[in-house]
Amino acid sequence: MRIRDLVDRLEEIEKHTDGEAKELTTNLIGELIEFDLKMHKFFQSVNLEQELLQYLMDEGIESGLVGQA
Repeated sequence: MRIRDLVDRLEEIEKHTDGEAKELTTNLIGELIEFDLKMHKFFQSVNLEQELLQYLMDEGIESGLVGQA
């Protein structure tokens, strides 16, 4: 389940609550959105495929499984 799906469901619950429960739900929605934005920015800045390939090459060269060119 994606964070957006959770937020949608929480927003539906939020519509049917009041008082402290509504405030807690609103805060949780805000925290989930903030987390989702941070993770999105993080993954945009990290090229996982390139880093993984470099790591595998370095490990292969170090262990002697891959010859250094």
